[in-house]
Amino acid sequence: MKAMGSLLLGSVTRAVAINSPCPVLVVKPPQDVRMGPLKVLFATDGSDCARETEKLLVSIAFPGDTALTEVYVSPSTYMEIPDRFYLEMDERIKKITEHMMEKEMKHAEEVLEQARIFLKDKFRNVSVLMKSGDPSEQIIQAARETQADVIVLGSRGMRGVRGMLGSVARNVLGHSECSVLIYKTKQA
Repeated sequence: MKAMGSLLLGSVTRAVAINSPCPVLVVKPPQDVRMGPLKVLFATDGSDCARETEKLLVSIAFPGDTALTEVYVSPSTYMEIPDRFYLEMDERIKKITEHMMEKEMKHAEEVLEQARIFLKDKFRNVSVLMKSGDPSEQIIQAARETQADVIVLGSRGMRGVRGMLGSVARNVLGHSECSVLIYKTKQA
């Protein structure tokens, strides 16, 4: 599933992930030998799809010592304004930007807390991460940082043009070094 080859030629894995009406677990061989408990990274945005993915997580018989990390990625570009530009901004724009950033952070905290409450009975070891930037890149980076064995995320659909042009799930599946579990919403 590398670069242009997967786009032009496709792959069985990608085709199954795109066309499957049910959740898909793609198991990738470990890149190195890992010790300790299984590590799961759950990407959430608070959407209905993410909440359904939480239900799927709870239904899976993970080992009792599985470590779960929830990650929320804010795609907001204003969160990454370089300091040198920020210093030159009008005070009114700075206040608006700061208000937007605070609002986004509060939303992220609420989403992560709701997910933690739902998942805490199943997973004894739950931690949270908040990131900003491109969701696909940040999820993959979080998986590296946490040394995740499995990335779990929802997909509202990878069909048609949306699937070709870049869903987060497709990008994570194609670039992740670890296994990926994609929950899929039911198509109408």
